[in-house]
This record gives sequence, C-alpha cells and structure tokens, in this order.
Amino acid sequence: MKQDRSYGDRVIDKAMEEATHWMESGEAKAAVNSAIKALNAVSAHLAACDFSALKPDVAAKTATHLAKAIDETARLIELTQGRPDSRQNTGLSELLPLLTNEQFETLFGWVEEAKKRSSTPQS
Repeated sequence: MKQDRSYGDRVIDKAMEEATHWMESGEAKAAVNSAIKALNAVSAHLAACDFSALKPDVAAKTATHLAKAIDETARLIELTQGRPDSRQNTGLSELLPLLTNEQFETLFGWVEEAKKRSSTPQS
C-alpha cells in the first residue's frame, strides 16, 4: 500500500530537486574533478617540501589552507552523494557543561573584560 504524499512533501521534493539539479550536470562534476586533481597536485608538492625551512607562521598558514581545502572538498563530495554535513555543530551550549567551575569562572572573567574594553572609548 503506497502512502499518500502530502502537498508539503511534494513542495519539499520539488525544492530539493531544483536546489540540487546542478550537481548532476557534467559541468559541475568536471569542476569538482578538476579541483580534486589540483588539490592532489598541491598535496603531493607540499608532502615533498621541507616545512622546517619555512617561517613557522607561513608553515602553519599553508597547512591550515590545505586542511581547509581538503575538508571543503570532502564535504562537497558528501553533499553531491546526498549525505548530510559531517561537521559537528558544536556551540557554547554544548561546551558549558564540560567546563569545571574554575574554567567557567575564567571564561566569565574574559567576557567581563571584553565588555569593559568594548564600552571604553578608544583614543
């Protein structure tokens, strides 16, 4: 027995189809594949580099940009395959219960200091 689909279900399905149709185009797939090839080339080059010869801030920025590019590409691939975003959506409300009283007091002190600085006119 097939369940009747409501008007809302049909509207959502149509909206999802329109929002994701670009992922099925050959152009979109080619763009993702080109980006992956470029990322592979950059990764291979960086793997052969001697990071100890770089200034620490340059090495850190390079590694950060590479990690971000890898993460964004992996998330795009997941999206195109219909999977949800793999990132944790952790906010302050999830963090607060993990803090000790001392850590919470430190955090509260920082917040109070920031409020004072923002309310004091800078010259």
